[in-house]
Amino acid sequence: MALVLVALVIVAVVGVTLYLRSSHTNKNKPVQQQADNATKKQNLTSQNQQSPPANIPIPSLPVSKSNAVSGNASYCRPKNATSIWVGNGNFSTGTYYAWYLQGSGFGVAPLNLSQANLEGLYYGNPWAGYYGNYAATTYSQLRPMSPGSISSAFVVVEPYLNFQITSPPSRNLYVEILYSGNPVIVNHYDTLTVPGANTLGEFSFASINMTSFMCKSVTLRIVSNVTYTSSSQQSQFIAVGNFFQSIYPYYTYGVTVNGNVLGS
Repeated sequence: MALVLVALVIVAVVGVTLYLRSSHTNKNKPVQQQADNATKKQNLTSQNQQSPPANIPIPSLPVSKSNAVSGNASYCRPKNATSIWVGNGNFSTGTYYAWYLQGSGFGVAPLNLSQANLEGLYYGNPWAGYYGNYAATTYSQLRPMSPGSISSAFVVVEPYLNFQITSPPSRNLYVEILYSGNPVIVNHYDTLTVPGANTLGEFSFASINMTSFMCKSVTLRIVSNVTYTSSSQQSQFIAVGNFFQSIYPYYTYGVTVNGNVLGS
């Protein structure tokens, strides 16, 4: 009888042990499974993450979106591009590569503004407000001012062409757009009346609405029909650069004096 009781006790102990072990294993299993699932999800997310495309930095100056085109009007815009530069539009090559020169007004190369500031090659105050080092300009203390123009052909892939400019009001200084060789837009600018930019050499932003020429090839031309001696050219030079296209216009209020869309 005693042996039977001992046997029953042993069976009971073994049964309880097995039950407790099974219960402990089942209790931890969902936790472990959740941890495994979380790890797998994290790994999958990490594998699926893509680095954002490299964006062309757009200068942070006053931006107006009052005339913005609703929706995406970029019918022929390259993929993964946030803004489109006109060829050598910031003259970072230090040359007029991709631009056509006519006359001698803009010299043989863009002006290195940083170097010009170091050497004191400016009128009034140093060059300021420009993003980058090089700008196309008729400015010179070394030679008489002569007429001239620079031009660049490009395809319109965004509604607005933006750029930086410093210029006094003058019928002889302007920016124009040509289509099929004919002027279709002619704009004059005055950066001397822009708040905070009351001297030549302080750059402001300007924009041209290009919506009517989407996906068409046009020519941008900057013109100076000014002829002065070096001693009298302080108020008659123009400097431009940083040409790029975008969905929204980037411009400083009041910079456009007279903008004409010819034939309208």
